[in-house]
Amino acid sequence: MKLKAKVLIPVVSAVAAVAIGIGVYFYLNANGETEDIGNGRIPYAQGTVIMDSDDVEETEDGYIALLYNYQARSDDGQNFSCLLANSPANGYDLYFDIYTDIALTDRVFLSGLLAPGTAFEQITLDRALPEGTNSLYVVFTQVDDNEEGQQVLLNQTVVTVDFIVSE
Repeated sequence: MKLKAKVLIPVVSAVAAVAIGIGVYFYLNANGETEDIGNGRIPYAQGTVIMDSDDVEETEDGYIALLYNYQARSDDGQNFSCLLANSPANGYDLYFDIYTDIALTDRVFLSGLLAPGTAFEQITLDRALPEGTNSLYVVFTQVDDNEEGQQVLLNQTVVTVDFIVSE
């Protein structure tokens, strides 16, 4: 009987560890995370659309071609119809942060990376905004890989967008 316990306990422990690992993997992937977790890289955003990029001239280094709508609309204050894009004219991936305050301390949205020519038409904020017009600060941040393969921030600009919640 003692021999069976000595063999059975490690086997059950190994099976449980594998099951937990598989569960964590599927949980993270179901929440939009990617294989980049844990290595310090920003994953690509889920839920983007591809934009038409015919006859687009690439922007010079040091500049960000902006492509967004100055208004976003919602019925519930959290799920918004919008246009936030990485213009096809940009030569680098970028991501968006959205803040409620000019000091950029109260973040309500952080995207994953968007390749040039991709956009969000719908976003969900971390929390609901009140009814009416809420002027928020959208930060466009371009990212590239350096010689060591680490992601580095290249350029950044801030615009305001009116997030309108129906009354």
